[in-house]
Amino acid sequence: CEIVATMSPYFRYNLTISSRTTMHLTPYISRRDRHSTEDKGPKSPRLRLTPVKQLDICTQIASLRVQISKRNDKIENYRSLHEEHITSIQTNITPYIRHQIEHAEAGRGIHRGSHYQMHLMMNLRIRVQSLRDMIDQWMAENASDEAKVEQLKKELGTDEDDSEDGEDDD
Repeated sequence: CEIVATMSPYFRYNLTISSRTTMHLTPYISRRDRHSTEDKGPKSPRLRLTPVKQLDICTQIASLRVQISKRNDKIENYRSLHEEHITSIQTNITPYIRHQIEHAEAGRGIHRGSHYQMHLMMNLRIRVQSLRDMIDQWMAENASDEAKVEQLKKELGTDEDDSEDGEDDD
């Protein structure tokens, strides 16, 4: 194969401005024969990770763990709020409902009660349900993130597992 190239004056090894140089390229010769069976066996399905990918996976694991811990803190906070709302329901609304039931059983009809108790009951029921929904949502997100962390740990552990498997075969 013959290539004719024009060299520019910027190259140090070319002293003339537009001289023509001829280069003879030899074909690439592989170090091993293409018909050899060397290194053609079944490959491990796990690929070795480069240090950059390992670092990327480690940062992903760290960020997922931080997110999980933040969500756990929020869950604990929301659970304490949930307990406060439940105690408020038990102290403020349950006697109101009990009083209503007593009036209904006595045949006097449903007692009107106070507007404060009625609005408190509605608001607390809505808040309790929204707290439960948020806790369930965060717990589901934590579960999916923990599954991702386990998957990333398995990807990271491939290098160690391959070297251990090789040692066990001997």
